[in-house]
Amino acid sequence: GGLLASAGGAQADTPPVTVDASVTVSSSASISGLSPIALSGEAGTTVGGASETYTVQDNNPSGYIVSLSPGAVNLTGPAGTMPEASINVITGGGGNVGSYTPISRGLKLYLFAGPTTGNGQTLTDHFEDIIPSGQASGVYSGTITYTLQDNS
Repeated sequence: GGLLASAGGAQADTPPVTVDASVTVSSSASISGLSPIALSGEAGTTVGGASETYTVQDNNPSGYIVSLSPGAVNLTGPAGTMPEASINVITGGGGNVGSYTPISRGLKLYLFAGPTTGNGQTLTDHFEDIIPSGQASGVYSGTITYTLQDNS
């Protein structure tokens, strides 16, 4: 027979070692799919038919708020101005604005209590304009700013 040789002594078991692990997920919020809003009609009438459909993505666990604000007090055109507050908005399903309401600074359209999921939340707003009686003809323009903020 042969001899078996062993180098060193028996290896001792060591206790398991644990480490803490963490993952930080950055805050992410966006609005996409907005397009120009166009309304047209005669002075002294109310015209509608313009809708804005867009997608919101927000990962805040407390939710988010969608609001809008006019860019200025007046729309401007070749024959002067027209009040931007003559533009009214109503939100689609789940919104806070259940009847046509004049746009105003910080008008809260939607309030959601949790983050969006999947491809985000699709929202739709409908617009009308009450064109003042005697308003001179022409194209009057301005801006409407949509804002997405955390619901905290």
